[in-house]
Amino acid sequence: MSAPGQARGTLEHAGQILARDFGEFIVSKQKMKKAEGICLVREKREAGCQTLGFTARPFVLCGLPIRRPPADQLLFERRNGHFTLQITGHPQFGLPFGQDRLVPIFLATMAVRTYQLTQRERIALGLLAQHDALTAREFTELLELTTAEMLQPWIKRLLHWGLVQSAGRPKSTRYFIDPRLLLDLNFVGDTTLKRIEPHRHSALLVEEDVGRFPKSKIGGIHQRVGSEIPRSRVRRAIEHLVKERKLVPVGVRSGTRYLLA
Repeated sequence: MSAPGQARGTLEHAGQILARDFGEFIVSKQKMKKAEGICLVREKREAGCQTLGFTARPFVLCGLPIRRPPADQLLFERRNGHFTLQITGHPQFGLPFGQDRLVPIFLATMAVRTYQLTQRERIALGLLAQHDALTAREFTELLELTTAEMLQPWIKRLLHWGLVQSAGRPKSTRYFIDPRLLLDLNFVGDTTLKRIEPHRHSALLVEEDVGRFPKSKIGGIHQRVGSEIPRSRVRRAIEHLVKERKLVPVGVRSGTRYLLA
């Protein structure tokens, strides 16, 4: 096929004709690879078999340099709203860039997979971080539990992992956490549970449960959150979340189910 203006009988590549007359239909190898990646992510998301990665909040708000910085630049600064990230490079190796951003992702992902804390365990750590140390009795009172035995689901795994330590006799056991460990795990921060008042603990548990199990009745929520928590306390937490418009009730009376807003 010949193009307009070409001598009759001169052939032209189909790709040239397509690029000239139908350029919008041309997909580069780079775009095709990107589209395949998007399709793969969506398929895994729908199948519930995603491979999740994690990273620290500063590297989400302010990423590392994509291109290699100048050799004499040893300070990198990036701002995102009120947040500022500053990185000082090594005199010999310089600043991280490019694929180096995968290192903090790998480290954070390994930390999350090593310690997959439940909401109860996060609350327990937050209370210990706030009070430095708590006796079994004080711990039980703060969590509004009726007996010290009900404390086990909150701290058993923490004790096993060595995140929480104990000392003293059974009736006067003191639980505490090493501050250096909190720093190593990056546990203390702006969103730490350390600053959350005790009456909010049950609301946090309920909100997390409804997020995992939408359209749940209060009986199912109470059973999953923990039977050691009084049902009246769970009900108050639900009412509080509904008032804050974080939960949406569907139905009436005993048939009421709850969804996240």
